[in-house]
Amino acid sequence: QYRKDRSRLSLSRRDTHCATVSSPPPSFLPKTTMTFSADHNASSRKKKKPHAFGAPRDPRMNVSAWPPGHFAASFLGTTGILGGFQVAGEGLSLLSTRRMDVTLVGVAGVVVSFGMAFRSIQSFRQYQTPIPHGYKVTTLVQSGIFGYSRNPLYLGMVGAVSSLGFVLNSWWGPLGGIYLVAVLQTWVIPQEETYLEENFGRDYTDYKNTVPRWICFI
Repeated sequence: QYRKDRSRLSLSRRDTHCATVSSPPPSFLPKTTMTFSADHNASSRKKKKPHAFGAPRDPRMNVSAWPPGHFAASFLGTTGILGGFQVAGEGLSLLSTRRMDVTLVGVAGVVVSFGMAFRSIQSFRQYQTPIPHGYKVTTLVQSGIFGYSRNPLYLGMVGAVSSLGFVLNSWWGPLGGIYLVAVLQTWVIPQEETYLEENFGRDYTDYKNTVPRWICFI
């Protein structure tokens, strides 16, 4: 009799265990999982949005040259390889002897130029206007530093490279600036202006007739 009772008890425990394992999970678990998946998918979609403040791509806003690449080549070339030639005495010296006042003028020019470029980027961000090419420009920025130059970002690039020549007492800086101006004038700015005229019409034409491309009357 004892063995029968014990076998019945073990069977009842097995049935209870099987019932516990085979029972469905609580109802709140699937809902929690689905909510997490939805939030995860939403965050993934946000990460996949294009940069440039979510502006859609516009194939018309393309240029033949990449300005940051040419600026980096000019700046690093002046400070690195060409600057090394200058130190070795094989460069094109601005002055026969290095002067502190000329060096300070060059340092001030570099600082002002980078400040101008930084302020231009801030204005683009303020008006939620895409900075890189290839995206639709939704706002024509005309205020702030753009009230003095239509291309203050490019002006800052050219100024930084050219001013570096005064710091190094070398003509390589101005020559790098001339190279950068040639690239921008030929393969970048004209295509940008054509796009802006098509996109903004009379507003850009009036702005173009009022504010210089570079600075003053240039």
